[in-house]
Amino acid sequence: MTDHSTSAMAAQAGAAATPKEHKPREFVLREATEADAEDLAELARRTFCDTFAHLYSPKDLDTFLDSAYTPAQMRTELRDPARTTLLLFERAEEAAQGGKEERAVGFGTIGDRSVKTGDAGPADDYVEIKRVYTDRALHGSGAGRVLMDALMARALALPRRVVWLGVWEHNVRAQRFYKRYGFVEAGEHTFMVGSVADRDLLFELRRPLPVEVVA
Repeated sequence: MTDHSTSAMAAQAGAAATPKEHKPREFVLREATEADAEDLAELARRTFCDTFAHLYSPKDLDTFLDSAYTPAQMRTELRDPARTTLLLFERAEEAAQGGKEERAVGFGTIGDRSVKTGDAGPADDYVEIKRVYTDRALHGSGAGRVLMDALMARALALPRRVVWLGVWEHNVRAQRFYKRYGFVEAGEHTFMVGSVADRDLLFELRRPLPVEVVA
């Protein structure tokens, strides 16, 4: 999303840009492994803070980050066979020419058999999409759509009836984004950041039985 000033600046830049500057940004994805734990922890902390750091005291923020986004915690999660984390990279021309890996700019996680808060199960009916984060500078670039498309493809390839996720109640931009994928609001739960209890809205996409797996 952009405000009036950034839209005007983009329009002015576009008028004077060369064809090379108009080249669309390219993104690639791969599944994260244990070897990515440190980089993933840094990326998770950076993207979370970009969006939410201003809402919390330093103490509450540090308490959350030091429990949720450490290399050790990321390593534990990456070992979990029920979790799949996708890393999003921006394909930079200079990186390609130098034979270097693209820069990681986002990530998202799928939790298979993760029952939606407030539901009774069974676990075989559920898959959760969580932590869909990209660098703030890429908002509006299409990076979020590329990441979400890949996460949805993975989720829908599983024989689960309910795909669900949580989103902060005041993050209207994200809520609109998920609704475009067919999600509807279906509950709420509490998300703790240190001593702060945030209200997250739960969104779900239910598929009729029998579930048709999308290849």
